[in-house]
Amino acid sequence: MPTVRTYGPRQVLTEALPGVRKQAALTEEAAGVGVERAKIGTGQALAQVGGQLAQTAFSEYQQTRQKEINEADQIAVMEAETALGRWENTRLFGDGGALSQQGKNALGLPEQVNEEYNQFADEIASGLSTDRQRLAFQKVRLQRGMGLDMTVQRHVSGEIQKYKTETVKANVGNASNLAIAYGLDPERSKAELDRALNTIDIAGAQLGLPQVQIDAMKLDTQTAVHEGVINRLQENDKYDEAEVYFKKYKELGQIRGDKLDDLEKKVQIGNVNVEAQRMADKILADPSLDTLAKQQERAKELAGEKHKGELRDKVNAQLEHQQALKDRAENQREENLLNEINTRLYRNGGDLTSIKPWEEAALGKHMPNIRSFAQSLQQGNEPTLNLGAYYTLKTMASSDDPKQRQAFMDTTLPSLSHLLPKHEMMEMIELQTNMRQATNKAPNVVAGIRSNEDMFKNTMLDAGLDVDSDGARLIHRQWDLQVDLEQSAGKPIPSSRKQEILDDIWQSVILKPGGVWNYFGGGDVTKPISKLTIDDIPQDERRQLFEAVRRAFPTVAERTADGKINPQFEQRLLRQYIYTKRSQGKGRGFKYVAPE
Repeated sequence: MPTVRTYGPRQVLTEALPGVRKQAALTEEAAGVGVERAKIGTGQALAQVGGQLAQTAFSEYQQTRQKEINEADQIAVMEAETALGRWENTRLFGDGGALSQQGKNALGLPEQVNEEYNQFADEIASGLSTDRQRLAFQKVRLQRGMGLDMTVQRHVSGEIQKYKTETVKANVGNASNLAIAYGLDPERSKAELDRALNTIDIAGAQLGLPQVQIDAMKLDTQTAVHEGVINRLQENDKYDEAEVYFKKYKELGQIRGDKLDDLEKKVQIGNVNVEAQRMADKILADPSLDTLAKQQERAKELAGEKHKGELRDKVNAQLEHQQALKDRAENQREENLLNEINTRLYRNGGDLTSIKPWEEAALGKHMPNIRSFAQSLQQGNEPTLNLGAYYTLKTMASSDDPKQRQAFMDTTLPSLSHLLPKHEMMEMIELQTNMRQATNKAPNVVAGIRSNEDMFKNTMLDAGLDVDSDGARLIHRQWDLQVDLEQSAGKPIPSSRKQEILDDIWQSVILKPGGVWNYFGGGDVTKPISKLTIDDIPQDERRQLFEAVRRAFPTVAERTADGKINPQFEQRLLRQYIYTKRSQGKGRGFKYVAPE
């Protein structure tokens, strides 16, 4: 009977199992291996896809990161280049920049600017954070540095050339000036000119100038020096030497063709001047030729038509000049003597016996005026102001015509002492002295007189009065006195106020029109403005004026403490009334009248 073995210790038997059926081998599919393998393959595929995704994501991350790094590098390098550019702009074009340095001040700029540039670039490079930034900045630095150096080098080269040119010009100019200054010393003058020419030769070669240009520069220098020497000789009355000098250097070809005619004419004129002076001296030395007419007749005989009449003209000019000097000296002596006599007569009350015989002889033509002046003083009065003479002098002094002004300056004012009282005489003498000496004060004084005269003439023209009539001159004098009175404090009054003063003198307000008779210029009730009072203003107009002035000047009291009209209020009232009348026009509000 078969028995079942009990299981004891683990055993492994090698015998085949009894009665076991044999079948076909188990396949992977039967065993489920394919499923598992498929699962594993799917897993592997999924893992592979995941890896690819991860790799893609990492790659994108790396690209983004690299882009950020690149952008950061670019910005850093850009900022660094901007800083370099800003430094370059300031160093070249700022105040005191390299390109503003001129002449010898530009020497040494390339080395100086290059050193400063590298120092600044090193400071920028030290602030960069990566090697990539520093490498990129190095390229920018080199490129900008080369451009900067070329710019500075070009500037310095130009300035050196300019400096050399200016130095040469200064050297040549100095030598030329010395050659002219030593014009009276031929040897020294020639030595200085040779030095200038030698400088041009050396400098021209150094600057690479063509020989034709160098020769032209030398000829310009020679021409300028020779012209200057000729002038110097003539200024020292060495006209003969000037002619010899000109001919010498003309033959040597050292004077430019375009200057030859001018210099030759100058030498010829100089010779004519010398001959004219000698001839004039000879004529003036002849005592028989005691008048200008006799002297000029003699000049005509001696000179004839020599030099196309130029000599005769020159001699006459010399004679006229000498006569003018003689007349001026004589007039000055005469003025001094007249002033002395006038002062003496003022002091002694017009005592004519104080005038010495020789003084009377010297002032023969003026003695009638002096006697008239003395007669006024003997009566205890100053001479009466002659308005015609006074305003004629003022008109002459302020005239636009130079001849009229000269006539005033030539007038012997002390001879008019019988026409001008002391105050007016001193006024005219002071004006004449300022004009003769051309002081700074003269133009302002003359301009002031001219302005007043123009205002007066225009006003008289409007009034229909002859400016030279006695009535107009009386108005003029009253006007002058009132203007002087208002300006006595030393403060000028405006033109508008001067015009107002003038109008007040010769105008009368029409207080009451004369109706139909006014057509014929009569029938009006008038009163001169200068004599107008409040009482003259018609009652109905007065009330309106009071109200108008009260409104316009509320701070001005109408009455004083004692109940009388306040003078300030009265003045404003009258001015308002006069203004109203003038606004009505000529013939309706006012008329022209000559003062009494």
